[in-house]
Amino acid sequence: KTGEGVDALRMKIEQVVRADPVVDQEVSMKWILLLDEILSKRKSSSYLLLKDVQRIAKDVEISTHKEFELALSLLHDRGMLIHLTATEILKNIVIINPQWLIDSLTKVIRDDILHRFNEGEFARVGLKEDLKRLFEYGLASRDILEYVWDQEQVDFLLDLMERTLLLSKWKFKEELLYLIPSLIKGNFEGSLVGIRCVFDFSQSFLPFGVFQRLICLLVGRISIHKDKDKAYRPREPQIYKHFASVEFQPRNVLQISEDVNERQISVYIKNTDLAASCFEIVQSMLQKLNFDVMGTGLRWETLLENPASGELFSYESAKQQSVIPWFRNSDIGTIKPISASNVSLEQFLDQIVL
Repeated sequence: KTGEGVDALRMKIEQVVRADPVVDQEVSMKWILLLDEILSKRKSSSYLLLKDVQRIAKDVEISTHKEFELALSLLHDRGMLIHLTATEILKNIVIINPQWLIDSLTKVIRDDILHRFNEGEFARVGLKEDLKRLFEYGLASRDILEYVWDQEQVDFLLDLMERTLLLSKWKFKEELLYLIPSLIKGNFEGSLVGIRCVFDFSQSFLPFGVFQRLICLLVGRISIHKDKDKAYRPREPQIYKHFASVEFQPRNVLQISEDVNERQISVYIKNTDLAASCFEIVQSMLQKLNFDVMGTGLRWETLLENPASGELFSYESAKQQSVIPWFRNSDIGTIKPISASNVSLEQFLDQIVL
């Protein structure tokens, strides 16, 4: 608020930027012309279709597809525009005004007390119950999303939110809904049951959004396997602000709890026979969101409970002592690792099998 330290921070940033080798990278004049032509469209549009950017590239004599992709990638990396390539839907849009993206997301992810919607307006268009469900249970219908986004690039925004783990498809009702955990306000008041593993962030930090994204991965995993196995009928997950109860398979329920003050995420596993594999799955999910969303900035210590004493051991100590059920001499090293980096969200979730 006082501005103290801002000048020093600015000078440090300038030093780091000047020391970066990419500053001296030579760039084709055709690429500069491409950028100029793209940014000249900002006054009339916040984004362009990829085919329109390709047309502009041809006009400035960028003739090959390879050079076009290299130019677009460089401009994205330098923050001149936003071009995401994880899916065909995302790839088809080039954002030239990032504020449009921020405004679109905050039309959904918002504090309903500080930034209340006009309930009468939503009632008039038949979305009163949709609005209530959104802020009570964090479940959004396609209809309400189309309305708040003015039916503009809805598929793109949905895909973006799913890839960044801000939402997950919710396939437990007759109608397809979208779970947005950050909107949930209810607190869990029941008991926690099962053997415990703890992901302890107390020596670093646990940002808001990590737990919510973990919930999206857990729900996404169920949705993918529900689509593959039509006989799979999991119970509807119970989601609260800092708690979730998820049935990974029949009679195997995971309870996941976040302690904001202690900066810990705890997982309670009811079926001890599956404790080791469940732990491996949740840990791989944390690694996935660390790679994809957090820039590998998360650091945590893993603690595992000894069911005989209730004592928590470090992962290394528990492994060394072969603490059951996490480790058995015959099992150590037999659990197939789950690849979290350099794979798409679908590939990652698809390889998770209990």
